[in-house]
Amino acid sequence: MGAFIIPPALRVVVDSARIQRQALSDPEVKLALLRITGQAMFASATKSVGGIFLAIDPYQEPSDYNLLIHSLNEGGLFPDKDGNGVVVGHKLADKLNLHIGKKLVYTTTDVNGEVVSEMARVSSIFATGVSEIDTCLVLLLIDRVRKVLAYGPDKATLLAVMLWNQRKAG
Repeated sequence: MGAFIIPPALRVVVDSARIQRQALSDPEVKLALLRITGQAMFASATKSVGGIFLAIDPYQEPSDYNLLIHSLNEGGLFPDKDGNGVVVGHKLADKLNLHIGKKLVYTTTDVNGEVVSEMARVSSIFATGVSEIDTCLVLLLIDRVRKVLAYGPDKATLLAVMLWNQRKAG
């Protein structure tokens, strides 16, 4: 018996901006953030490792709701919204011998299941104190990732919702 694999095109939330607006219309919702997550191979000039990326809009993502942004300890978040910056965990940076300004290539699959790669430059390094996060997680710009993955401007893989009163969640 084979495994059932959901094609990448079916894991995408379409019309995500409308869904985000709908969530924000609820008075209990404080913040609703569109994000794209996925698995990738991350490579430097010396080594490559598997990991997870989280693509965000840094201009809408407050640091008090994003542990990675809150934990920046070297460099700036992203030089510009349309740039090719990447934020990496300090243990991943050590493993791949990365420093601010160094190149990182990430390889993943796009919406059609094709293998795609993109080069980015390390703009910042974070240290959360959680080894599993600092070793494998990378922050990317959501608009850049949408282009690489052929998602289009109104697609995401998740909507992070923060409530005014977290006790009402669930």
